[in-house]
Amino acid sequence: MKEILERYRFTIINLSLFLFLAPYVFRESLKAWNNWQTLGHVDWVDLAFFLHNMLLLSIIIIRKDHVAVSRSYLDHFTAIFAFFSGLLFLEQVTENSNLLLISRTIIIIALLTGMASLLNLGRSFGILVALREFRTTGLYSVVRHPMYLTDILWKTGMIFKKPCPVNYMIFILTVSCYLFRASREEVFLSQWKEYREYREKVKYRFIPWIY
Repeated sequence: MKEILERYRFTIINLSLFLFLAPYVFRESLKAWNNWQTLGHVDWVDLAFFLHNMLLLSIIIIRKDHVAVSRSYLDHFTAIFAFFSGLLFLEQVTENSNLLLISRTIIIIALLTGMASLLNLGRSFGILVALREFRTTGLYSVVRHPMYLTDILWKTGMIFKKPCPVNYMIFILTVSCYLFRASREEVFLSQWKEYREYREKVKYRFIPWIY
């Protein structure tokens, strides 16, 4: 039994993560479908959200095992919180049409760039601070952490859609966790010469010419 668990350990982890996220994706997809039926046409934000999540679930199932992983529990806690924090947002949707328009614009940009980042990463996608395979092309040739940036963008859009003190606090904690995670991940990956060379070549973590 121990040998079987060890042999299929990563498959079990991927399947568990898939089963954890799938109900949320299914629920949101059902809400989107009902919304389309009510509107009588496709909502492009809902469609982008559906496609993004289908891509994410597909990659989770086929992603590679890590080559090395950080031994810091703090690294993993911040990474997990940052990734899943969107599930904690309270459902207090604003009635302000201007805020909703800003929200929709930011969210669709975040989802489209998020899909591009996921396609860039492919089977190297991960949640914890770990090494699978270095990616240095596409969006990763512009900034070092495009996946984190797109998630921050998505949650920025959600803040405009669901403005309330609790959600503001979750957002601030999420951004702080991503900044910390990016820093810790770079320290971890700098053990490898290839990453040190990549970091010298791509100067910015999140925003070109700024940071």
